[in-house]
Amino acid sequence: MRKSNVIGFLFGLAIMPLHSFSQTVISGKLTDTSNKPLQDINVMVYPAHSSVLKAYSFTDQNGSYVVEVNIETDSLDLLISSIHFEHLKRTIPNQTQNLDFVLKPDTKLLETITVRASPIERKGDTLSYLIEHFKGAEDQTIEDVLKKLPGIEVEESGKILYQGLPINKFYVEGLDLTDGRYSMISSNLPHESVSTVEVFEKHQPIRILKDRIYSQQAALNIKLKNKTAYTGSGKIGSGFEPWLWDMKLTPMLLSNKMQLLASYQTNNTGDDVSRQISSIVLTNKAIFPFHPSERISLFNLTDLEQYAGLDIKRYLDNRTHLSNLNVLIPLKKDLQLRATVFYLNDLRRNQSVEDRTYYLPDDTIRLIQDYKRKQDNQYWYGSFDLNRNTSRNYLKNKTSFTLQKEDYHYRILNVADTVTQAATTPYNSFSNSLNSIFNSGNSLIEIQSLIQYDQGPQDLYIAQGHLKQLSIAINHMRRLINRLNYSVFTQTIM
Repeated sequence: MRKSNVIGFLFGLAIMPLHSFSQTVISGKLTDTSNKPLQDINVMVYPAHSSVLKAYSFTDQNGSYVVEVNIETDSLDLLISSIHFEHLKRTIPNQTQNLDFVLKPDTKLLETITVRASPIERKGDTLSYLIEHFKGAEDQTIEDVLKKLPGIEVEESGKILYQGLPINKFYVEGLDLTDGRYSMISSNLPHESVSTVEVFEKHQPIRILKDRIYSQQAALNIKLKNKTAYTGSGKIGSGFEPWLWDMKLTPMLLSNKMQLLASYQTNNTGDDVSRQISSIVLTNKAIFPFHPSERISLFNLTDLEQYAGLDIKRYLDNRTHLSNLNVLIPLKKDLQLRATVFYLNDLRRNQSVEDRTYYLPDDTIRLIQDYKRKQDNQYWYGSFDLNRNTSRNYLKNKTSFTLQKEDYHYRILNVADTVTQAATTPYNSFSNSLNSIFNSGNSLIEIQSLIQYDQGPQDLYIAQGHLKQLSIAINHMRRLINRLNYSVFTQTIM
């Protein structure tokens, strides 16, 4: 053999092992059972019977893949993995080849993950209470849950306090539907519709005054579980003695754009529903120095007696009907229109006996008086507000009317005489109030105006045993009660 041929043969034997274990290229295409290419599928290569990943690739938009492997082994494990398709594992020889696969869809159940949120969370001046952690099996409305939140108190009247101070606003998804009469919401909104109660500490409700006038009071904001909540509460009950009833229907539509609340409530079981239409938030008119009194009473007549320490349901003999409608609609250019109308017919009776004994040096005197009282109130109220509340200007124009009639009948029986007293005190009012705040250079100008007309002819009747009847003429009362007010107040806020 020639010397050159020998050298070539020896060189071929030397490089044979290197050629046997040179780079391997595995390629192919992945499709589903409908022959559609599958994109972004993992293609991984391991040494046979090993968990050490040596090479990987992903399929492109055509479902094609290419994996380059450089491993000194006879066999390879090819693993194809995807969340939505079945896993495939094949043991293949370590050589360049083309492999196509068809993957079948596969549904995989993920392990249960439990996320526990903190019941109270603070972000700046906002405190958030997660209702899920505070509600109980006995709770029905959000008012029931509010009584359990740390730092929050709810009085018998429905007024909400935070850190001992009454709140200055009650929002639902950032909107003020009731203008201070929030008990209608808090006592009727089921807590199942609420996810979080937020407390805005040091809240200034007028945005243009935010950095100028400090507020110690907080505001409450109700966050709903869903963007729009069709909710409310309702109950119907009846009984005997001789016939008792208690009915409440309060549907609500609440969202961050439009809100509506309607209610009809009636009972004769001692439940004073009139507190739900009382304004329990101090409004801006408190600083209006020329605001006249809202109620003129020519006679010193008081409501039925209240017994301290006793639940009003134990002694209130009533027959109440309440209808209420609240609507808030957003308009263009940051304007909101809010309408409130309600009617209350509340008949109350009360009877009590006073037994007094006077011990004198020479005698003992005993005086027994039997009081029988009846109070019949009829109350219509409506208001229509146009509001703008931005960091540039503030506007609130409110037109309202009040039609109220109160009838009082008192009868006092004693051993010596009988006194009968009756009074009719109607009161009608129509008003328009304007409050506007706007920028003027580095200062703010606030303008408040009020136009109000009141009318309330009142009549008093008294009869006592041997005395003649005493009656004050209705016409005379009309002349004294008619009143027209117009006031304008302007101030500069630095």
